[in-house]
Amino acid sequence: MNNRGMTSEIWSANRVMLHGKVDTLVGGFEVDGKPFSVFLHPTGGSAGDIVILNVRLNDDIECTPCPVVAGDWCPLAIVRIEDSTDSLLSEYDIYWGRGY
Repeated sequence: MNNRGMTSEIWSANRVMLHGKVDTLVGGFEVDGKPFSVFLHPTGGSAGDIVILNVRLNDDIECTPCPVVAGDWCPLAIVRIEDSTDSLLSEYDIYWGRGY
């Protein structure tokens, strides 16, 4: 167990402990090969929009389309977001977050 901030494993298992902003999706996006979640903040769309991301989840073999609701942290264990363009970033600010 990591004692950073004196949090228990149970508490930190369901918490975002590290985060950042996705600046580009050109070439895909990963966080050191570890699972993460995303929060889509609408800049052109609206909260509650269902956005289809092409992602590889922790136990997937390849990236496939998956729905994500904008305006909330998604419960997915994403390992990679695959996108060849930044068109999604013109409608949403994308933030990533993960536990330890």
